[in-house]
Amino acid sequence: MKILLILLLCCFSATIVYADNATIIFSSDKDVVVSIYQPIDGGYNDKVVSFEVHLKEKNNQKVILGFSNWEMIHCTFSNGQDCELLLFPHDEINVQVSSRGICFEGSNAAGLQFFCDEFTSVGHRLKYLNTIDAYFAEYVNQQRSIRSITPAINEEIIHPQLTKLQHLLQEKTIQPIFYEKLSKNMEMLLNGYITERMVTLLKSQSYRKVALKDSATIMHIADSIYQKHPITDDDLIKFNYYVLYIPQYLNFYYSGQPIKIPAYDTKAFGPYKVYLHAPRFMQAALLGSACMVELKYQSGEMDLPTMKRFFNEQFPQSPYVFMLNNRVKDEGKDGERVKGDIVYIEEQPETMIELAHLPELNAKYLFVDLWATWCMPCKAEFQHREELDALLSQWHNVAIVYVSLDKDEQDERWKEEIKKWDLAGFHLRASEQLTTDIRSNIYEDGQISIPRYMLISPNGEVLHKNLPPPSTMIQLKETLKRFLNQ
Repeated sequence: MKILLILLLCCFSATIVYADNATIIFSSDKDVVVSIYQPIDGGYNDKVVSFEVHLKEKNNQKVILGFSNWEMIHCTFSNGQDCELLLFPHDEINVQVSSRGICFEGSNAAGLQFFCDEFTSVGHRLKYLNTIDAYFAEYVNQQRSIRSITPAINEEIIHPQLTKLQHLLQEKTIQPIFYEKLSKNMEMLLNGYITERMVTLLKSQSYRKVALKDSATIMHIADSIYQKHPITDDDLIKFNYYVLYIPQYLNFYYSGQPIKIPAYDTKAFGPYKVYLHAPRFMQAALLGSACMVELKYQSGEMDLPTMKRFFNEQFPQSPYVFMLNNRVKDEGKDGERVKGDIVYIEEQPETMIELAHLPELNAKYLFVDLWATWCMPCKAEFQHREELDALLSQWHNVAIVYVSLDKDEQDERWKEEIKKWDLAGFHLRASEQLTTDIRSNIYEDGQISIPRYMLISPNGEVLHKNLPPPSTMIQLKETLKRFLNQ
């Protein structure tokens, strides 16, 4: 990881000439690691870490970032917090991290604090989304007209939030350029929610009957919102809320329209092929970010070897070229990993105790990985399978068992995913009886959430119901040692 970060920094510095700097001083009341995500190809980035800063308790760390205009920087902290920094040349900002939250001092600090406190967390965004959903529910229940929704949302959410930001501008605690950019970002988020709900009215069979009579009005309202911030605005791709706004914009105007790009099969772009309708200055950032998602989750929606060729030929100066060249194998080339044995369990155990007593697993401790082909986080953890195999090989009497929650109709897809990830170990799809046993004894009759990792003793006793995931290998190793080194 450290080598990758160094090479990325070299790649960035080799292709960009910076005119001005911004200074960030980080401090924390405890040891914490700060991960800083700088824009890539001019677009907001929250997928690829640019570099890390290791903060020691009550010590400051200065970071100097160079850029030519303005940028929105994503920062995450190892204590689980995160923030967005809207930066301009010559800004000097203090970011203070504590268990109570994140505080800012310096350039536009009041605006950064407002955005952090009102918009950054999922809880804040859900609050706005729930209010918006309530207005649309009134329309669906024929308690409100379609034309009254946007004015009502503007009055209750958008206008009050912009007014708070205007007060900061009037008090001269933020700069006019900061107000201009941040208000645009906030509008993108809230209007993005509105337009998404508008389009859903027409596409969803549940609402279509109600909305059909107003379809022309709905399309007109969505169009008027999008025209306020058109796709030609080169600011849009720099904001963290572009991920909501731009894809919806492109699908609204271009969904279903043919795309011709010689020498490339548009199927390779998967659901992101609509990005090819975006202005060219946006395409590298949009498609590069999509490739990073595919690399993480391996959903099969994109053909990564084709995307690798596309970036090398169309955007050879993009930092994503380096990442794709180093992480994507060319078609037809075998990897270096030695494939292990994949064993499908034919019997259908109805309980975890029966699973432990199957002949092929008898007298072994079982490391159980509960997953499904539709679970993206499950597949993200598969990227650590080699480390996991190496860890479990330290104990001669431990077997890894992958228990899938996929249904019978997913049998072919299930086996394809196992082969694609080369998941050496024992495999079975859970029967209804085994699923019921898992829900009862592992989740205590609650809702099943995956991925989930368990340790089962040779006699079928559940030793640990919720092991640390493979991505936290140090914690997982220490936990397993407590049970297996006896």
